[in-house]
Amino acid sequence: MCATGDQVLDEARDEAEQVKAAAGAEADQLAEADQIQVAARHEAQRVRVALTQSRARIDEDIARLRQARQERHDRVRGQLREDPAEVEATEVG
Repeated sequence: MCATGDQVLDEARDEAEQVKAAAGAEADQLAEADQIQVAARHEAQRVRVALTQSRARIDEDIARLRQARQERHDRVRGQLREDPAEVEATEVG
C-alpha cells in the first residue's frame, strides 16, 4: 500500500507541476495580449489624431476654395453691373 500511496503522491506532484507550467504559460500569454492591446489603443489614438488633423486641413482648404470662388463671383457680378457688354464680349470671345 505504501508504494501505491507514493505513486499517487508522485502523480499528484507531476500533475501540479503541469498545472503550474500551464498557468505560467497562460499568464505569459495574457501579459503579451495586454501589451498588444495597449499598443493597439495607442495606435488607434494616433490614427484618430491624424484623421482629426487631416480633416481640419481639408476643412481649411474647402473654406479657402469657397472664399476664392465667392470673390470671383463677386468680381464678375461687379463687372456685370459696370459694363455688361464687356462681360458678354469676353464670354463670347
